[in-house]
Amino acid sequence: MTKTVKILIAVIIVIVLGASGAIAFVLTRNTSEREEPRFIYDPGTSFITNVQEDSSLAKTTLVIQVIGAKTLAALTEDSVKVNDSIISVLREKTKDEMTSPEIQERLKVEICERLEQDLNIEGIETIYFSEFVVTN
Repeated sequence: MTKTVKILIAVIIVIVLGASGAIAFVLTRNTSEREEPRFIYDPGTSFITNVQEDSSLAKTTLVIQVIGAKTLAALTEDSVKVNDSIISVLREKTKDEMTSPEIQERLKVEICERLEQDLNIEGIETIYFSEFVVTN
């Protein structure tokens, strides 16, 4: 084999290995780089409502984490419907449900689902409570 052929084979091997490495890097890079950004929507008010079948009151303050600016804009544009949906979910609960240990986790799921249904949107990720009180 001549010296030129050996150099040519070495160059081809380097190019193939480099291209393979570049392809592997692109395919395995962190998917969070491609994810939409998350935003926090603050309804700007506490929610106070009576609970079902009782004279007790529930008061909660929360924010909503959403995925994407489009979802945030939908909540902002329809804030009255957002507030109504949250109050509706709270009102459906009895005092026993509202004082159960797992109520906040259940409410997070139910409020997210109700908002997506009532506003016909997707991308509501979770709810964060900063206040949650039920009176006797």
